[in-house]
Amino acid sequence: MNRLDKAYEKILQLYEAEGLSPGCLEGITFSGKWTSVFGGLGQNGMAFNFTGEHSVYGAIDPAPLVELQCFVGKPLINLAEYLSQKEDILHRSVYLAVLNALSAPLNRRERLITRGFSFVNKEQFEFVKEDDFVTVIGAGGVIGNLQKRCKEVHVLDMRNKNTLENLYVGKEICRGPGRLKFHNPEESAALLSQSDIVFMTGCTLVNQTIFDLLPMIKKARVIGVFGPSAMILADFLSDLGVNYIQTVCITDSEAMKEWMLNGFGMKIPEIMMENYLIKICKEGEIS
Repeated sequence: MNRLDKAYEKILQLYEAEGLSPGCLEGITFSGKWTSVFGGLGQNGMAFNFTGEHSVYGAIDPAPLVELQCFVGKPLINLAEYLSQKEDILHRSVYLAVLNALSAPLNRRERLITRGFSFVNKEQFEFVKEDDFVTVIGAGGVIGNLQKRCKEVHVLDMRNKNTLENLYVGKEICRGPGRLKFHNPEESAALLSQSDIVFMTGCTLVNQTIFDLLPMIKKARVIGVFGPSAMILADFLSDLGVNYIQTVCITDSEAMKEWMLNGFGMKIPEIMMENYLIKICKEGEIS
């Protein structure tokens, strides 16, 4: 069983309860870092695909995606059920993108508020204390804000440390970035067990390492997930124990399709997406 299938089941339950219908697949894009799925009824999603500098699983050939053309014009749930049987990283990326697309209407602000979720207006991270033991899984996203508030941030990443650390050679030898300490995945259990705050990239949903990492967290009062890959159903993440979500929704699907096809080596323009942050308060975990 694909470990994301529980998210799919919960999505279907909420679709039935809220009278929603799945959109039909319009297209799939595969580009540097991102796989995107575009569906009708505003159901669009994306997920990381571990390409380029993030090719920790080796080169990924997108050619098999051409075989998915037969799903164009059919409900997204048809594609989801097919992909749930696939185990390779390419199809896992598409599967998460489909689930994220199906999650889009359920993650709209008014529906989330109705289901008890709260929104954070700014990335203030006021719940982070200077002496907190903070671990980030996946270098990126929230690190800049955490650097400003913590004495030290521990970063777990699958890439070699040499690709993440900076070096200055002058009268003195200096290494950076400041306040960041990089670790390899073998150190995960030791770091997570003593962490007060943990943030995980949504990429952990693609390779499904999130399900192995969460049990290693023993005492963290904040468990966050960040990045576009984390636009999956918030209820599912909450059920896993996540209480802070920083992600996006696609607001201009046509512009996003154009960028994904013809944009090269550039950051996705923010105008195509809307950022949002969700906190899930349980017994005062995030004040």
